Amino acid sequence: MLADLESIEKGACNRRVVLRRWVAAAAAILAMLGVAYFLTTPPRVHVNFTTYPFEATILLDGVEQRGPDRNLLKTPCTIEGLPARRHHVVFSISGLPDLDAGTIDFSATRDIVARWSAAGPASPEDR
Repeated sequence: MLADLESIEKGACNRRVVLRRWVAAAAAILAMLGVAYFLTTPPRVHVNFTTYPFEATILLDGVEQRGPDRNLLKTPCTIEGLPARRHHVVFSISGLPDLDAGTIDFSATRDIVARWSAAGPASPEDR
């Protein structure tokens, strides 16, 4: 009978050890996923956009930018929470050809200023 009790205690102890190992392994996996997410997600930045003339629509990577109210954002404005990486920036305004500001790295440039010339689009002041 004592042997039976010892074997039951030993089995329960083994189950606890196995459970602890599973919990530790799951915690380690979650920690690695958190670190991987942190390392692969670029920080977020605020970027100022100004065009001359004002009231240009902003396209980032081909997508018109909209505010929380779903209205198109127009220059001059600041867009918050953009990924700090390279983006292709184009400005569009009624009556003028689109102004391609090129690819701009938002991790290095936070103020984008562009102007149309009288003869058509000019190069942006900041790239």
